[in-house]
Amino acid sequence: MFRQTLPHWSGAGFFAMMLIAACWIDRKLDNDNIIRIRRLLNFQLSFVLLIMVSAFATIKWYPGNLFVKANIKEIGKGDVTLDMTGWKDLEKQFSQLQMIDIKNGKMKESDALIINNWYPAGHFYFYLTRPLQMRMIAVGRLNDIHKFAWMNLAIPEIKPKENAYFIVASNMFQDPSLLFSDLFEEVKLHKTLEQKRSNKLVRKWYIYHLYNAKSAIGNKHPLLYME
Repeated sequence: MFRQTLPHWSGAGFFAMMLIAACWIDRKLDNDNIIRIRRLLNFQLSFVLLIMVSAFATIKWYPGNLFVKANIKEIGKGDVTLDMTGWKDLEKQFSQLQMIDIKNGKMKESDALIINNWYPAGHFYFYLTRPLQMRMIAVGRLNDIHKFAWMNLAIPEIKPKENAYFIVASNMFQDPSLLFSDLFEEVKLHKTLEQKRSNKLVRKWYIYHLYNAKSAIGNKHPLLYME
């Protein structure tokens, strides 16, 4: 009850309340008002449909960032529409980059992606690591990585001296040198990918190489991530 949540998490609970409200309205509604109520509901449905179409068009085609301005390094910060777009394009760009890295001997096909927060880890898992059959290992506090602490147990750990990738979006930028310098011997920015919408730059993806793990990563019991 007192934990921080996102607004849509409790949405499913309102279905039961809607059924109760419908029963109450059915008993109280005067038959003479049915036509007026239907007209009102039709207007509401039309309004909702208009909002949905407008939102879809904005997310997909709005040129540039929506109502926000940020410096070029953190471009897109505050633009909530970016949560719902650009992920498939990232998978396409990153898969090409990964193939080049493997071909040039900079990385191996077995190298994992490191994440440190459940968002955008869920998006990375669905759009990136699962299609590319790539390991994804979570590090950090249990309050940040959530279920990925348990998912680590089903994935081969990162062994000492292995390398890994870290991807951070410009709208959620974190300095990986501060995050992972105690886990890897070297943290290096490798490539910057761009996301555009209607030919306008809206976000950057910073691709980092993490070289030579100092110890095994991802082999802890989930409750140990609380420390």
